[in-house]
Amino acid sequence: MRKGRHGTPLPPHFGVRDHDLHNNDTACNSEWTRSVYQDYYGENAHAECIYPPCTISGTPSRAEWTQRESGVILLGRLAPKKRIEDGLRVVRRLRDMGHDMHAHVISSGGDAQYRKRLDDEFGNDDWVHWEDDISRQALMTLLSTHRYGMHCNHDEHFGMATAEMSGSGCLVLGHNSGGTREVLPDAAQRYASIEDGVERLGRIHTDAELQSRLLATQREHAQQFSADAFTQRIRGWVEAFQK
Repeated sequence: MRKGRHGTPLPPHFGVRDHDLHNNDTACNSEWTRSVYQDYYGENAHAECIYPPCTISGTPSRAEWTQRESGVILLGRLAPKKRIEDGLRVVRRLRDMGHDMHAHVISSGGDAQYRKRLDDEFGNDDWVHWEDDISRQALMTLLSTHRYGMHCNHDEHFGMATAEMSGSGCLVLGHNSGGTREVLPDAAQRYASIEDGVERLGRIHTDAELQSRLLATQREHAQQFSADAFTQRIRGWVEAFQK
């Protein structure tokens, strides 16, 4: 079996020929994905990083942000790999410490067995709000009226949900792995364990200076994931490939 640069066993090439890889270009949705791609196919298989377009509605001032509800958005399809329970356990711990916080789990379907597991653990908690198959308008309203987001998937290739929450003004806490690190460049917004997540989200919740810093960073950084930035990168990539 083939192995990558770090000794990780790699599956076959699924019929993709090395000749094609080295005579064509590939677009990857994060630098992390590009690293994995080149680990898989070899460093000579050229690839560009082009972040996908996300809804960017703008980052509020801190004064505007403090008028939002003290709630945490967990956004994405319900699947075990999303680790929704990790985010809810972080919020539960903070509530047990006396913080007035709640959570909205926003999903568009998914694994019924996984949903039952979540219901078994959190179904009786009135601070958890289940938002199933809501409209786009309702989603954007929730994102624009809540302070925080969490994304708990490990080794996420990019993280559309993370970028959309961040681009809508939520201060997002994400797992310190994969493409999430590129969406959330400040280490204060990345966690390694549930205990670490409790500490970091608790600090974001209580530290006004940190809030201001993260919002200022986010205002500029989120533009990388806008539709305009995507259009420019795609055009530049295609033009360079045609030369």
